[in-house]
Amino acid sequence: MLDEGVVEPGDDRHHIATLRDYRSLMRLAHDARKPMFDLKAADGALGSTQKYVQTCYREFRSLAEGVLARTQELGSG
Repeated sequence: MLDEGVVEPGDDRHHIATLRDYRSLMRLAHDARKPMFDLKAADGALGSTQKYVQTCYREFRSLAEGVLARTQELGSG
């Protein structure tokens, strides 16, 4: 990657995922001492916040799967 030179705009070969800004979940997660994507109603994630937690979970799972896939590609190549 270091010897590839300047990356052109629109070149997303190194793009794995785009994550939202989960500031509203950070405080709940900090208080509950849990990851943002594992918050429950008992932790204060009620109603629409619980939907946001589910979205957070899906995005972080997608990120983890993307990293795993890239790692496996590098290991086999």
